[in-house]
Amino acid sequence: MQIPLQITFRGIPHSDAVEAKIREKVGKLDRFHSHIIGCRVAVEAEHYSHHQGNQYHIRIDITTPRKELVISREHHDKKSYEAIRDAFN
Repeated sequence: MQIPLQITFRGIPHSDAVEAKIREKVGKLDRFHSHIIGCRVAVEAEHYSHHQGNQYHIRIDITTPRKELVISREHHDKKSYEAIRDAFN
């Protein structure tokens, strides 16, 4: 990647473990598609529900020479790792 990875946390404190997981997933993407210029990932915790747990919103913006891809996923769970996994899959 020509532009360094940008990771933003909103509504939740920064987590080194979550950041490491994101870096791992982006590294795999970079190996599969060598034309990625840059990537931005935002992790948001929207609100807590007693019935559904935490609601995480993951947004991934990938820039390539021809286009920009935006992946946006919401996940109702107690673990941000599952939301990250689902967004990258």
